[in-house]
Amino acid sequence: MQHRIKNATLKQHSLFSLKVLMCLLISFLLASCGGSGASSSSSNGLFSLSGKINPQRDSDIDLDLNAAVPLNNSTSDPQIIANPTTIGGYLSAISGAYTNGQLFNADSIDAYTVTLVEGQKIYFSVFSADDSLNDIEVDIKLKDSNDQEQLTETIDSFSAYTLTVPKDDNYTLILEAKNSSSPLLYTLTLSQSISRQSAFAYGLKELANELSQDFVPGEVLIRYKNEKSFQADNTRKTLLNVVSNNISKIENTFQLSLLNTVPEISSLYQFNSSLMHKAFSMSHSDPQYRVTLLEQKIQTLELIKNLQQHDDIEFAEPNFIYKAANIPNVPNDPRLEDQWNLSMVASEAAWQASTGQGIVVAVLDTGIDSSHEEWGSQVLADSYDFISNTVSAGDSNGFDSDPNDEGTSFHGSHVAGIIAATADNSKGIAGLAYDASIMALRVLGIQDTGSSSDIAQAILYAAGLNNTSGLTPIQRADIINMSFGSDAFSQTIKQAIDQAFSQGVILVAAAGNANTDTPFYPAAYEKVVGVGSVSSNKARSSFSNFGDNLSLMAPGGTGSGSSDFDGFQDAIISTINANNYSEYQGTSMAAPHVSAIAALMKELQPNLNGTNFRQAIEDGDITNAVTSSSNNSNALYGAGIINAAKAVQWAANSSSIIPATLSVYPTQFGFIGSNTSAQLSITNQGDGLINIISIDEQENWLIVTPTAVDSETGLGVYLVEVTPLLPVGQGEITINYQVNAGQIEQKKLNVFISSSNQSDSTVGTLSISIFKEEDVLNDNLTPFISVGGQLIDGAYHYCFNSVPSGRYVLSASTDNDKDQINFDKGEAVGSFPLLSRPGFIEIKGQNLSGIDFDIQYPAFSNSTINSIRSDAISTLRNSRDVINNSYHPFNIPLQASNFVSNSSCTN
Repeated sequence: MQHRIKNATLKQHSLFSLKVLMCLLISFLLASCGGSGASSSSSNGLFSLSGKINPQRDSDIDLDLNAAVPLNNSTSDPQIIANPTTIGGYLSAISGAYTNGQLFNADSIDAYTVTLVEGQKIYFSVFSADDSLNDIEVDIKLKDSNDQEQLTETIDSFSAYTLTVPKDDNYTLILEAKNSSSPLLYTLTLSQSISRQSAFAYGLKELANELSQDFVPGEVLIRYKNEKSFQADNTRKTLLNVVSNNISKIENTFQLSLLNTVPEISSLYQFNSSLMHKAFSMSHSDPQYRVTLLEQKIQTLELIKNLQQHDDIEFAEPNFIYKAANIPNVPNDPRLEDQWNLSMVASEAAWQASTGQGIVVAVLDTGIDSSHEEWGSQVLADSYDFISNTVSAGDSNGFDSDPNDEGTSFHGSHVAGIIAATADNSKGIAGLAYDASIMALRVLGIQDTGSSSDIAQAILYAAGLNNTSGLTPIQRADIINMSFGSDAFSQTIKQAIDQAFSQGVILVAAAGNANTDTPFYPAAYEKVVGVGSVSSNKARSSFSNFGDNLSLMAPGGTGSGSSDFDGFQDAIISTINANNYSEYQGTSMAAPHVSAIAALMKELQPNLNGTNFRQAIEDGDITNAVTSSSNNSNALYGAGIINAAKAVQWAANSSSIIPATLSVYPTQFGFIGSNTSAQLSITNQGDGLINIISIDEQENWLIVTPTAVDSETGLGVYLVEVTPLLPVGQGEITINYQVNAGQIEQKKLNVFISSSNQSDSTVGTLSISIFKEEDVLNDNLTPFISVGGQLIDGAYHYCFNSVPSGRYVLSASTDNDKDQINFDKGEAVGSFPLLSRPGFIEIKGQNLSGIDFDIQYPAFSNSTINSIRSDAISTLRNSRDVINNSYHPFNIPLQASNFVSNSSCTN
C-alpha cells in the first residue's frame, strides 16, 4: 500500500502528523548504527530519527542546473571552481519535455575556470537524463591562459572519459552540447593524483619520455659510421677505413672511456659526469653536494643529444635496462599510482616472490564482466551462474554456465579486479595476485542479492563437491572470497562452508559495514576468515564491523565519519563494466586483498589450507599489529593489517625469498586546505641491506623531517609537511637509496597541494527518504516519508519525527536534472551505512540520532542505485528463505504529498 499523506490530512490526525513517516534506504541493524539516541520512549509509540549526510569532500554543483536562464554559459564569465573538486552538472542543446511530462531547458555550454597542474587527471562521466532521449554530442575543450586550446575531446556516448593536463596553468574548461544533444547529467572530477612523474626541476621537460625509461646513467652506446670496417679488441679500437684520430677526438671531447664493444654493431662508453656538466653541482651551495641519479640521467641524455649531431656517428643511445617479463618490479598499469591499497600491504616486495600463478580464487558475487580489458585467460571457463530464480538472475534462466555480471553495481567485477586484474598491460590497474585464476560464481542477482541455497550450492561447487548443477570444476578453488553477508545464521551455508574447509579450501568473507560487533555471516562462522577494513591512514574504517566478525584487517576505504575523508585515497579503485573503473568503499573491498594474498602464499606453499592459514593469522605471522589508544586493538583490528611481504616469506619459510626491496607508504600525497602534514614510512621488506642516502624536496614549501628513523640505514618514519603558499601546485619527494651498497637508485613520490578548496562542499538540493521493510519487499518504491536536508558546516542535517517502530531503509538523492525523479542515473546518491553495501535501520521503542552516512556523485556504471537496497533484501532472503520475483530499476518518482520540510527533532 502506498503512503500518500497530505499536509491537511496530517493536521487532522494527531497519531499521524506529517512528521510521522520517516526513514531512508538500506541499512543493517539498529546496533550497527553506532548512534542510538535518547533512551526515552514516546508516549504515542512514535519516535525520531536524525543524523547528518556528508557530501564527498570538495564536491560542488553546476550553477545552472536545468535553469531557465543559464549562468555559466560564457567563456568570458566562467564559473570559478576549486581544485580538487567533483562537480555535478547538466547540459542540453535543446529545450523540451521528459517522458514523464516535466520540462527541461536548453543549456548548451558550461564554462569553468580553474588552476590545474601538469599530469593532473580530469575525469568526465556522462549520464542520460531520460533514457528515451539519448542523442549525445558534447565537446570538451581546455584553453590555457593565452586562450590556446591545449586539449579537445568529442563525446558521443554515455560513458567515462579521461583527460590529462599538459602543463601548469590557469585554464578555462568548456563543455558544449552540440546540435540536437538531449538533456544529460555529468560528473566532472579534478583528481588530486598526478599521473606522471614530474621530475622536471631542471627545465628539461622535453626529456620527459626518455627520463621515464630505465637505463644506466653515465653510459652510452655509439655506432660509428662504417662500423663494419672497424676491428676492435678489449683495449683498443682501430680504424681501417676511417681516420683513427677522429674517434679519439670524439672520445676526448666528450670524456668517453671505452668499456667494451658489441662486435660490428656498437661500442659501449662511460663518461665522467662530474666533468660533463659542472653547472649542476655549481648550482648548489653545498660543496659536498653529490650528483644525483636524476642529474646523471639528464646528463646522459644531453650527451646523447650532442653525439647524435656529430657527422661521424650513425647513432648514440642509452644503455637500456631490461627486466624479466614474468615479474615486473613496477607494473606499467597507468592507474597503479591510485592503488594506495597495494603499497599499504607491500605488494611490490611480495611480487618478487609470487604472483599467484596456478592458484584458483572463487569469487562468489554478482558475476563478472569477462569482456573487460583487464581480463585475459584469468577467468576460468568453468565459472558458473548459481542463481536459481530466473527473475533475480536477470538472464531469463536459472543455473547456467554464463556468470556474466547482469547487475548495475558490478560489485563482483570490482572484487575480482582487486584480486587478479592483469598487471603490466599498460591498462588500468594491477590485481594483487595478478597471475591467479578467477572462478566467477554468480550468487547475487540483478539487485545484488542472493539466497542461502544458491550460495551453499556455489560453495560446494567451488570446493569440487557434489551440488545440484551436477558439475564440478576442472580444478577446485584454493580460496573462496565472499564479499557479502547477513545477520542471519544459516545452517545450510555453515554446512557447505564446513565441507569446503575439510577439503582444504581457504574461505574469506567481508566482516560487514555496520560499525557493530553483532555477528555477521558468513564472516562470523568459525572456519571463515573475517576481514575488516582500514582507511589509507591505517585506522579502522568508521563503517567496519569489529569483534568476533573479524580475524584481521585490510584496505577498504575511509568512512565519512573520519576527518581523513577528503577525496584523496578514500576508496579502492577496481574494474566494473565495459572497460570502466570505479572506486568503492567497504569490507567487501577489504576481503579480496586477503584472498589475493592467500593466493600468493599458496603458490609458494601448496599445502596451505584453511587451518594453517588461520593459524598464521592468529600467530601474527602475516600481519602488522595495530596498537589502539583504547586498549582494545584485538577487538577492533583482530590480528592486525595483512602484509603481503610477510605472508610470502612465511609461506616460503624463508626470509630470503624476497630480495632487499624498498617499500614506501604512501606513494603519493594530497594536502588539501588545512591538511598540511602526513607520515611517510620507508621500510625494507626483503633480505639484504638498504641505505637511504638522502631525501630531496624540490620545493621550498615542502619539508621532510625524520621522526623515528634508524641512524645507520635511514629507514623508518618521516614527517612530511607543507606550507600552502600556492593555491594549487605539485611537487615531488625523491628518495635516493642503495640496495646492498650498489648503484644509487631513486623512488619518486608525487605531492599535490591545494589551498583553494571551497569552504562547504555541496551536491545541491537534497531529498532524504525512508522506505518501510514490507514496502521494499512488495516492490512498492514510494517513500514512506521524505524530508529535506539543511546544509550546515558542510553537512546536510536531517530529521524524521513521529516514526513508528519497525525496520527501514534510509537513502538520499539529488534531482539535478529536475525531472522529479530521485535516484536517477547521474544524481548524487547515498545510503546508510554505505552506498555500495547498505543495510536496515531498526527502530525499537526509542529515538535514534547520529545516523550519519555519505552522499556522492557516481562514477560511470549505469544506475548504481539498484545496489542501494541490496543488503536489505539480501538480509531478508537469507533469514527467511524468501525470494521476491518482481524487482525493477529503482527510479523513484517524487510524491509531493509525502514530502515533509525539515525541522528540528522533538523527543
